[in-house]
Amino acid sequence: MDVQEKLLFLPKSGKETVSFSTGSCNFIVVVVSTFSVAIHVLLFLTAFLRSGKGCQGYQPMLYTPFQAPIRKTVQVWWPGDAWDSSDYIGPPTSSRDEAWDRLQQVQGIRLKPDEAAKLSLSKEMLLKNGDQGVFLGYQHNLHCIRYLYQSLHPEVYGRMSGHDHAALEHSYHCLEVLRRSTLCQPDLTLTEIFWKNDKNDSVTLKADSPRECLDIGAIMRVAEGRKYSRSEVTSVQA
Repeated sequence: MDVQEKLLFLPKSGKETVSFSTGSCNFIVVVVSTFSVAIHVLLFLTAFLRSGKGCQGYQPMLYTPFQAPIRKTVQVWWPGDAWDSSDYIGPPTSSRDEAWDRLQQVQGIRLKPDEAAKLSLSKEMLLKNGDQGVFLGYQHNLHCIRYLYQSLHPEVYGRMSGHDHAALEHSYHCLEVLRRSTLCQPDLTLTEIFWKNDKNDSVTLKADSPRECLDIGAIMRVAEGRKYSRSEVTSVQA
């Protein structure tokens, strides 16, 4: 009878000892090694997913109602690289004004009291149902961009441009807001450059550089579902 007992074979009496064959020891090593590798892979995947690199979701550190439904998209083409006129930029027209109105149709969203508490917000802009009105950073940016655009055409929009102190201060304010926003969440697109002429004395950026963007359509849909009217603000008369 083989004196080597099989793995986990219990002795029949206290005088007998359990010993393991070389094959059994090798099996134990394989099991332990496999288990160790599996644990390390699991820990790596957990850290990878938490870092946001394992998915295309939007994972901010601060609370936001936009966390779950917002995903990143890859946009590979900007028509004309913004040099040509667009629905928003160019000589003033009624169609451009309407396009800006649609882009800014939601200015401010509501937060539930428990949501506002997560950010320790003051209760300055309360709505009649107890919610709190807040403004989104991109909405403020759009306001500033449109204000600066209108300042280029004071004959149409009544902006006094640099001739009016209040308008000038507002323009400076908007430039500073856009500067801070750009540095807060900088666009890290690697944009290809090329020469504009045969003299190689001027360069421009290539329009079809791939860029990673947040799904602005999804953001606007969430904002639309949380918009409020001025009549809902407690300090504003209906």
